[in-house]
Order: sequence, then C-alpha cells, then structure tokens
Amino acid sequence: MHTNKTDEILEWLRHYACKRVHSRLMDERRSIPPHIVLDLGNHGLLGMQIPEKYGGVRTFNT
Repeated sequence: MHTNKTDEILEWLRHYACKRVHSRLMDERRSIPPHIVLDLGNHGLLGMQIPEKYGGVRTFNT
C-alpha cells in the first residue's frame, strides 16, 4: 500500500471515529451498528489481506 493511501485511510478513520463511533453506547448494547460495518466495508477496510509478517493471519491457498 502506498504511504499516501495509508495516510488517507488513517485520516478518514480518525475523523470517522470521532464523529460516528459511540464506543460507550456500543459497549452498553454489545453490538456494532450496521451503518459502521457498511461504512468500513465501503472504504475497503473489511476483508483486508494483511501479510503474516505484519501480524496478519496465515492463509492457505486451495
């Protein structure tokens, strides 16, 4: 991933977390609101492949 793209994603996540994520409410309800899951998915943050050397899960090709 390019550094600029990484910086963009981190900036978006910080802003999003401050404006849209209410962690106390999520803890109390023990759930993540669907809009958060959708927003993260729309920004390509779900299902990301992280190399094992950076702490990602080992994957097996079939």
